[in-house]
Order: sequence, then C-alpha cells, then structure tokens
Amino acid sequence: MNQTKHQINNFQHLYFMISNMNTNYQNSWFKLLKVMLVVSCMFSSSVLLGQADTIPPRFGPDNHYLDFISHTVIYPRGAAIKGLQGRVDFILQIDSTGCFHSIDIIESPHKLLSEALIAAASKTNCNWIPASIDGKATHSSLESSFSFHLR
Repeated sequence: MNQTKHQINNFQHLYFMISNMNTNYQNSWFKLLKVMLVVSCMFSSSVLLGQADTIPPRFGPDNHYLDFISHTVIYPRGAAIKGLQGRVDFILQIDSTGCFHSIDIIESPHKLLSEALIAAASKTNCNWIPASIDGKATHSSLESSFSFHLR
C-alpha cells in the first residue's frame, strides 16, 4: 500500500506542476494525468488483489455509503452562493478493521465541494465491512463519485 501512496504523491506533484503551466497546454496534460492515474490505480489494484478470492469493502450490510454521504454532506454556503455544482471523483481508503482511513480527491469542480465531501466521508468512521483476500481482511480502495446539485 506504501507504493500506492507513493504513486498518489507523484501524481499530486505532477498536478501542481501542470497547474503552473501555460493554460494552452493544461487541459491536455490534465487529461493525460487523469488517464495515467486511472490506469495506475487499476494496475495497483490488480497487483494487490491478484487472482485471489477477493471481496470488495462494503458499507454496512446494504452497502449504501453514497446514501449515507448524501444525508451527511453539508452543501457549502460559499459554493451555493457562487452557484458551484458538479461531480467530485474520489477514492476512499478503508483499512483492514473496516474503518475509514482517508479520501483522495481525483477530480472536483471546486475546493469547497471537495472539502464538504471529505468531511462527510470521514463520518463513515468504522461502519465498513473490510475487503478480504482469501478470507483475510485487508486494506482496500474504493473509487466512486458524488454529485453536488443546486435545486
């Protein structure tokens, strides 16, 4: 898992380097970085999970973590005033005891929306059923997205 954390740090470093580039080139580089991140995560998952008997993490018996987040998230006042909305793509890290470990934001329309999602996701606490490999609980990642919409 340290290798995956190292990869994410490298991607964050690349993201900040691209952010400081000429805007004419940023979109192309950001698209390439996103593809690299997805491929890297897929590769890391396949290396970590291999061909073993694997069961992904679940949030409680019904696995309704997005319902929990939607009832827990507080739409940021500043985001509502500015009319900000959109989809936040993220990766949740769940440890082998079934506790929320961390969240990595992959893409977000604004920092305010990311912060609101991070706060809501962290409230999932230890309500997870951990992933398992060959019957043994293990640390895992869960990639998902959450949409913020003004009504």
